[in-house]
Amino acid sequence: MRRFLSLLIAFVMVLSMVPAVSFAAELRAVYWDPVSGADTNTGLTEGSPVKTVAAAYAALSGANEGRIVMLSTLTLTEETTFPACDIPVTVTSKTGKEGIRSSKNILFAGDTTLENITVSLNAASNSTFISAEGHNLTVGEKVTTPAFKSGSTSYYFCLTGSFYADHVDGMHMTVKSGTWRNIYAASYKEAVTGSVKLTVTGGTVPNNIAPCYTANIT
Repeated sequence: MRRFLSLLIAFVMVLSMVPAVSFAAELRAVYWDPVSGADTNTGLTEGSPVKTVAAAYAALSGANEGRIVMLSTLTLTEETTFPACDIPVTVTSKTGKEGIRSSKNILFAGDTTLENITVSLNAASNSTFISAEGHNLTVGEKVTTPAFKSGSTSYYFCLTGSFYADHVDGMHMTVKSGTWRNIYAASYKEAVTGSVKLTVTGGTVPNNIAPCYTANIT
C-alpha cells in the first residue's frame, strides 16, 4: 500500500510539472488587394495579397475568426454576394480610405463586421442595399459612407437584414457609424420569418428605420 501511495504521489508530481496546453482561438488576417493582388499569393502578408474576394475567404480556412484587410478599393458594377463562411469575418482596410464602391446590392452570406472602411455608391439610387441575408451584421467604428451626388441630391446605401433570404431567426444588426438612407432590420421586400435585434448607437439615417419596406414578417 505504501508503495502504491508513493507511486501515486510521484505520478501527480510529474503531472504538475507538465505545462498546460493552450488551445487559443486563431484570428487570421488575410490581405486583399482587388487592384494589384494575385490569387497565386497566400494573402497572409501585406506583401502577398490575393486579388479576388473568393481567394480572400478561402485563405481563412481553418481559422476560428477572420480579418480581411483591404489594400485598395473594390469597384462593383453587378450585384455581389460575399462567400459563405462558418466563422465571423471582419472586413476592414489599411488606412480607412480603401473599401467598396458599387452600383448594385452587396450581400453577405455569413456573420460580418465592417470597420475602418469606406463604402459608397457609384451611381444614383435610393434602393441599393447592403444585406445581411439573415446573418449577424455589424457596422463598426469608422465606417465612412461618402454620398454619391447628382445635382442637389445625395445618395447612400440602405441596410437590410434580408434581401432574398426567407429566414432571419436570431439575427442581430448593429450600426455604430456611417450614413444609411434607410434601415429595414428584417427584410426589404421578401416575406421572412424569425426574429431580429437592431442596435443603433451611432451613424445617421436620413429616412426610415423600420422592420421592413413591403415584406410580410412572421
